[in-house]
Amino acid sequence: MQGLDAVGGLVPDDDPGRAAVPVADLLVARLVDAGVRGTVFGVHGANIEDVFDAAVRHPLLTPVVAKHEFGAGAMADGQHGSPPSRPRS
Repeated sequence: MQGLDAVGGLVPDDDPGRAAVPVADLLVARLVDAGVRGTVFGVHGANIEDVFDAAVRHPLLTPVVAKHEFGAGAMADGQHGSPPSRPRS
């Protein structure tokens, strides 16, 4: 079982002397474990800033913060490309 410290880090019960790992760092590590790499897009906000900070610290991720969901989606689409559209016949 794990507990939270005062700054939102997980402290393992089996090793109380070990430093706490922030939950945002654990989340980013799981995203990378799942195959997320390169540029990631998101929308700013007080509740997600720790995750963006953790993404900045991770060597395999480059976070880009947008002011609106549509902007983040459009940037992601442009970055990763969508299949070319075919003209209508």
